Amino acid sequence: MRILKWAAIAAGAILVLLLIAVGALLLFVSSDKFKSILAERAGSATGRDIEIAGDVDIDWGRTTRVTLNQLRVGNADWGSEPLMAAAERAEFTVRLPSLLRGDVVLPEVVLIRPAVLLERNQEGKTNWDFSQNPDAAAAAEAVSPDDRSEFPIIGRLVVRDGRVTYRDPAHGIDLASRVDTATGANGDEEVRLNGEGTFEGKPFRLDLAAGSLLQLRESSQPYPIRVATVIGDTKGTIQGTMGDPIKMQGLDIRMDISGPDLAQLFPIVGIPLPSTPPYRLAGHLEREGDRWRFTEMKGGVGDSDLSGDLALDTGGERPKLTADLVSTKLDFDDLAGLVGATPSTKPGEAASEEQKKKAEEQKASGRALPDRKVDLTRLRAMDMTVNLTGKDVIAPSLPMQDFKAKFQLDNGRLVVEPLSFGIASGRIEGRLVLNGRQEVPSAATDLRIRSIKLAEFFRGSEFAEEMGGTFGGRIELDGTGRSTAELLGSSNGGAVIVMSGGKLSNLLLEIVGIDIAEALGFVIGEDKPVAVRCAVADFKAKDGLLKAQTFVVDTTDTNVTGEGDINLKNEKMDLKLEAHPKDPSLLSARTPVLIGGRLADPEFGIDPSKAIARGAAAAVLGALLTPLAALLPMIELGLGEDSPCHKLIAEAQTSN
Repeated sequence: MRILKWAAIAAGAILVLLLIAVGALLLFVSSDKFKSILAERAGSATGRDIEIAGDVDIDWGRTTRVTLNQLRVGNADWGSEPLMAAAERAEFTVRLPSLLRGDVVLPEVVLIRPAVLLERNQEGKTNWDFSQNPDAAAAAEAVSPDDRSEFPIIGRLVVRDGRVTYRDPAHGIDLASRVDTATGANGDEEVRLNGEGTFEGKPFRLDLAAGSLLQLRESSQPYPIRVATVIGDTKGTIQGTMGDPIKMQGLDIRMDISGPDLAQLFPIVGIPLPSTPPYRLAGHLEREGDRWRFTEMKGGVGDSDLSGDLALDTGGERPKLTADLVSTKLDFDDLAGLVGATPSTKPGEAASEEQKKKAEEQKASGRALPDRKVDLTRLRAMDMTVNLTGKDVIAPSLPMQDFKAKFQLDNGRLVVEPLSFGIASGRIEGRLVLNGRQEVPSAATDLRIRSIKLAEFFRGSEFAEEMGGTFGGRIELDGTGRSTAELLGSSNGGAVIVMSGGKLSNLLLEIVGIDIAEALGFVIGEDKPVAVRCAVADFKAKDGLLKAQTFVVDTTDTNVTGEGDINLKNEKMDLKLEAHPKDPSLLSARTPVLIGGRLADPEFGIDPSKAIARGAAAAVLGALLTPLAALLPMIELGLGEDSPCHKLIAEAQTSN
């Protein structure tokens, strides 16, 4: 609808000049003085320099024809160009008897090569605001209709080779549009306007068809309108009626919009949406005062369906968006843009060409963490409260069930709470805060992991029945940076993951690497699952370095301990696992397993130069588990008080 507003402003700018000329006709009928007096009076009324460089022709009669040649209107003193409006020829007819009765009736208006420049500066001032000049404000008030019944009667409007330019550098808008034709007639015939040009460097086209200008004044009948726009690969159409087209009220309009990425709508509608796969949405557009509503919305984003209602309130200090959105089948991959990542570009997945290109660039970089910068301009553009519910989540690599999130954006500070994932019969719950009020954003996350079943990650495979165990834990991190990669690369806090029960399959470890499995002592003949009593991984983060405080896996046969760190700045890993057999007779020695490489491409190996002494498993477990008493609340949170981990730590405390 913003494009309609620009078109209305452009038409209004020219109409004001024409109506000033009509008023001047009543006062000055001497054609030899008309040009200079008209320019002077119009300039005084608008507060701008007005020049009629060509001839002024008047063909008197009951219907008088006036022709102004080489009409020029000066721009605001801060404008980017000297002229705000110009026309090679402005020609109109006016019915004098009606004018004398106070009614403006223009049977015909013809504009040849009109050019209008509309612009807004960095401070938000517009060059079409004449309110600072008392005479200009009074003139604008006099000629501006309060409702559609006061709109001048125009029988036929023709615009040939027109140009409309709109510039708003604060929002990255530089629109240059050509208006080839705008023809209309009375009765039921339509007014048509077709424009094209560029919008942020992208091809732009506007096709408008509306009721006749006479219908515009018929206050008893809704005014019909159809608009189709194309900006790059973004396409939008609106079709319906307006109860009052002058005030943009009483809308009964269906709107359809589609494109490669919702983020590309920001320069068009001013809403800071995240990057998404290709989308298509349709719904009903309404307006009441400062509040716009998009209701009964249905469509899809990427491979997800989406429905709901949105409302935009423009009456406050900042625009405020509220929305309740529901997806019955949500492809989890389509949420990648929320953390600056790109959606999957695998065959069958919805992704634009630009997203495929960025995915290739990310892969070539060798980095796993998204490095797209946070756009502070967008983050601070408006406030919002958005509820998103995914009833059934599709995630091929994860056994997810549902998703719920509430996004609250207030003056550049985004809080996502509650944030809840249903995964593997358990849940991940918590909050995420992104503060964009300062020059370098900061972020903090607090996630709690509750009762996640390991076996469900292997559903449908030969390991599903052999696996088991329940995960729990907590992740608390905070950092500063302009992207997800920078935020995690500077993070402080920690992460604790605990698992009780379940089994590890020899065959699964063998798939990871036969040398690793042998080094840890899990391959001893047949594929016999090894029971896991308890597994604990406790990492502390400082300036992006995750260092293992405690890492232990207690199985019926072997205790596995770990040490090392994960560097989130350079995404490199340096971890070492060591096996301590409970029965030294199984194998004479174990060798450390090394995990290195990068997060996107881990490397596994062994260090045969170092052997681990046999025995001492109980002592090792006792030393490791005794200080874990502090983790008991976390274990109870994720696994429950009766979990094997809880009992194991209690035993270790008793024996020490």
